[in-house]
Amino acid sequence: MGSSGYRAHFEGPYADFWKDQARRYGHDAGHQRLIDLVAALVPAGGMLLDCGMGNGFPFTIAWSRSLKVAGCDLSARALALARPELSGGAGARLAAGDLRALPFRTGAANVVACARATNYVPRFTEALEELWRVTAPGGWLVFDCFNRGHPARRKERRRLLLRSPWRLVFPAPGQQQSVDVLGVVRWLETRGGEVRLHDDQGFPLAGAAPWPGTPTVWIAARKP
Repeated sequence: MGSSGYRAHFEGPYADFWKDQARRYGHDAGHQRLIDLVAALVPAGGMLLDCGMGNGFPFTIAWSRSLKVAGCDLSARALALARPELSGGAGARLAAGDLRALPFRTGAANVVACARATNYVPRFTEALEELWRVTAPGGWLVFDCFNRGHPARRKERRRLLLRSPWRLVFPAPGQQQSVDVLGVVRWLETRGGEVRLHDDQGFPLAGAAPWPGTPTVWIAARKP
């Protein structure tokens, strides 16, 4: 996928879709648990950086009510929609930027969050490296990802392999992608990360390999 097509999708169709959807989205108990889970990791006076924040619903807006927040998104249009919603909170500094080249210094935030965004990144490892880079030592990186081990995700990949195999290497604009969750956990652990896992309702995942029954996994990793 060319970078221009990738950016154009998020400036146009995706921003239009979420402009209306977002106000009806994310008000359930599961999202509130996830919001609280991340907020609890931010130390007093600390900074939360929300990467791939879209127009701010529901996560960034909820966090900004009580925390010092910075955020970024590839879409300048989405950020323009977010700014009025964030004006009444504790304050938020917003910047346009790609998850694979974040416009923030190394160790910029005590907690770095990335919700509902990693599944759109063509080269996930590049984004993971950047998210880890801007996480401060002793801080937390928290993000969700589509679990490639789930039966529905495997079915999607098989269908794509049969119909458009090149899309596994060159995704179309807006094409959602799954990742090897165990591989991501190993990546974080080899860098000294203390890893915790939750399902998409905010409940902890227990056991050595809970992944097959969990379509979306939230990963929280504490940076040494």
